[in-house]
Amino acid sequence: MSDIRVPKVSYYYKPTSGYSPAEVVEVFNCTSLYIQVPTQEFDLQLNLFFQRDMTAEEKEEFGRKQTWRIFTCWGKLEQTHSEAGVSKEIIENLQCCKNDFTLSERVAA
Repeated sequence: MSDIRVPKVSYYYKPTSGYSPAEVVEVFNCTSLYIQVPTQEFDLQLNLFFQRDMTAEEKEEFGRKQTWRIFTCWGKLEQTHSEAGVSKEIIENLQCCKNDFTLSERVAA
């Protein structure tokens, strides 16, 4: 059982839709099992697939405000997490999600 007083980072997957690529939505200071994401066609409900405690660096950067960060490639997500002091064990656990939550690995030039 996790301690709800510890600030959390939650992860949600938005699949490819029309011209919009698949995304992992990372939400700081969030413990919800799902989030609502507005799109041009309709609102999507995205379900939680992973959750972790915030690092000291993230707590300093984001404080208590809810902040969303969007990733369209796993490589950028892993790089950002390494730079933010996320443990290797957590990054490895996230890497296990790659097969279930496909993202484009192309990065815009």
